[in-house]
Amino acid sequence: MKINSRDKGEEELSAQIVDLSYKEKEKACKTITKDFLYGLWNLHSSGVEWNKKNDNKNLLNIVARCSMLLAHLRAVINVWQDDFNNEFKYGSPVIEKPDRLNQLFYNLVRGHALVCGRKQIGIEDLPAVIELCVDGAPSARATLFRKLIEYSGKMTTSEIERELNCSKPTALKEMKTLEIVKICTLHEHANQDNEIKLSDRFKWFLSSECTEIRKLANKAK
Repeated sequence: MKINSRDKGEEELSAQIVDLSYKEKEKACKTITKDFLYGLWNLHSSGVEWNKKNDNKNLLNIVARCSMLLAHLRAVINVWQDDFNNEFKYGSPVIEKPDRLNQLFYNLVRGHALVCGRKQIGIEDLPAVIELCVDGAPSARATLFRKLIEYSGKMTTSEIERELNCSKPTALKEMKTLEIVKICTLHEHANQDNEIKLSDRFKWFLSSECTEIRKLANKAK
């Protein structure tokens, strides 16, 4: 699993390898993390009473949307290449129910709120969940989904070839995979590029609300 981060220039990369040794950095991080957690535990030594019913319903719905998206994005599907005609074949997908992911994401946003000194979730707790619900998927699917959002929910075979730097058969395979796991609808054309479109159930991830929440992560840096 990875979280998208900014690209570093050669000066920054070269400086970080001579600044401190890896072990020294690791030790410093462990010390700071331990001190922070001990401080948090001492602050809440009697535990935390969380009034779940007072959490904002719209924010809880967003957490639920993220859990449903990840459940579909990381569905297990068997893909193989037919030796006879060299075409890709696809098995039936195994899509987990989102309940466990929903609870994990809710725990994450509550943890972030608590670290920030709050006992109710806020919109500023959601960026990490939105990024995790994409990055928790297999790498190719996660990358394609992010590109699909950049392209306003529609991409052609040629666009996917270019953005993923892959061959046409691979692009077609990834498009078909997103259709099978019910992320997209696939529109096949005889004399022009095929096209995928984001399914209606996931179009919130194209919305201005989603865009603004994702921007909060950059503002916090």
